[in-house]
Amino acid sequence: MIKLLLQAFFMLIAGLAFPQTGEKNFIDQNYIEVTGTAEMEIVPDMIYLNIIVNESDTKGKIPLETLELKMKQRLAENGVDVGKDLTVSDLSSGYKKYFLKDKDVVSKRSYVLLVHDAATAGKVIEALGEEEISNISILKTDHSQMAQKRFDIRLDAIKAAKRKAEAMAGALGQTIGKAIYITETSNDNYLQSNTISQIRGSRTSDNSIFINGFPDLSFENFTIKSSVLVRFILN
Repeated sequence: MIKLLLQAFFMLIAGLAFPQTGEKNFIDQNYIEVTGTAEMEIVPDMIYLNIIVNESDTKGKIPLETLELKMKQRLAENGVDVGKDLTVSDLSSGYKKYFLKDKDVVSKRSYVLLVHDAATAGKVIEALGEEEISNISILKTDHSQMAQKRFDIRLDAIKAAKRKAEAMAGALGQTIGKAIYITETSNDNYLQSNTISQIRGSRTSDNSIFINGFPDLSFENFTIKSSVLVRFILN
């Protein structure tokens, strides 16, 4: 009697946990599975330059403070918002002093400058070179709306999947229903680059580009990509 009661109890629990609704499970439904891909090229609008102002570049003839003042003046002349887009790259150390001999002290300071197009970058490099500030490298390039563009490219990939599914189902005289499964199979959508075309320079140990002379800068575009797998009900 107790055994029968226990069996009935467990059957009741099973019925509550797994109600028989009559709906098909995911695996039992007829569906079509497709992959949608999309990609986009983006022109970088954030170009980061590393500028090292060093008295030794002038053989000690021009003090560091004067070089920094000239740098800021020339940047402003070329449309740079110095207060917003020029920062010291190492605030903790301030001036870095290197003692070569008992009486010789050479001071230098590193800055990071943000410019928004290749033309401005080229003008800045040329102007600073005229002031004997030529130790300039390109740290990286980026885009100010990258997060939004990542989102947009994912939506484009999903739309591409839907178009593909509709075409494939239509070839069989069928239609697709609602999506029952979506996953992103590739998140290869932010290929950060500091690759530069038409430039006279060389790569440094940290993979930045060191400028030798005045370059005609032309930055390669970003390529962002997205790939999604979607399953649609097949009617």
